[in-house]
Amino acid sequence: MKRYSKTVWFLLSIAFVALASCDKTYDETFVNSGSPNVVKFESAGDNVYLEPGDTPVYEFYASTLRNVSGDQPVELVFDAEQSTAVLGEDFEIVNNHATIPNGKFKADVPFSIKLIGDKAITEGKTVIFTIKSELKPAIFSNPFTLNLVLYCAPSEYLEGWGEIDSEFFEETWDQEVVVDEDAKTITLKEPYVGGYDLVFTYNDKFVISGPVQPIGYVHPSYGMISAEPQSGSIADPCGRKINLKLKFTVTAGSFGTFEEVITNIEK
Repeated sequence: MKRYSKTVWFLLSIAFVALASCDKTYDETFVNSGSPNVVKFESAGDNVYLEPGDTPVYEFYASTLRNVSGDQPVELVFDAEQSTAVLGEDFEIVNNHATIPNGKFKADVPFSIKLIGDKAITEGKTVIFTIKSELKPAIFSNPFTLNLVLYCAPSEYLEGWGEIDSEFFEETWDQEVVVDEDAKTITLKEPYVGGYDLVFTYNDKFVISGPVQPIGYVHPSYGMISAEPQSGSIADPCGRKINLKLKFTVTAGSFGTFEEVITNIEK
């Protein structure tokens, strides 16, 4: 037992020496007066979901790994080459200068930009920033990446009344649309014949699918006509539009695929 205890103490002594060496290296790198300051953003980035017309002001901070000596100005720099967002169209810079006060490690004033929701796109745009500072000697961390996504809630932008342009019937009329976001369904209320709704499902990309459904219209020669969504059927909430590519069939065969487009949906 004594031999085992000596062995343990010996190993612990080695570990302590190693840790002390690591601490010394860390101190020499970040604490000594002649060492670099690491200037960084408080976080690596963020995702912002906007609705059309939103113009929020987004704020974020710069900081260092240690307290600075003297007031140290830092500047926000937009990386236009690496960004897909466009300055003046997707966002505006409100404040691109801040100061890390003497004896502090975090800027007392945040950087801030104004986002423009109606210019962002549903696929998303990226804004990338770097930091510029006269603090010397200094090294800079990774850039700050802000992902902008225009999001329009289906229940707000696809539900209501719109106009349907039917390629199959070669007519237009007012059409009621009902959305269930929990079930991810879009219902056309009696689009062709009273008593016959058409219910479709959509995924996260608003691609529409659904089973074969009777539309209520009975062809004088072939009987009940049914419809089934085909590839290319998609909803565009931000555009208040539903583009259906429906295959119309009867027991004897198919009439083909036709576009049934609903636009200008408003509550």
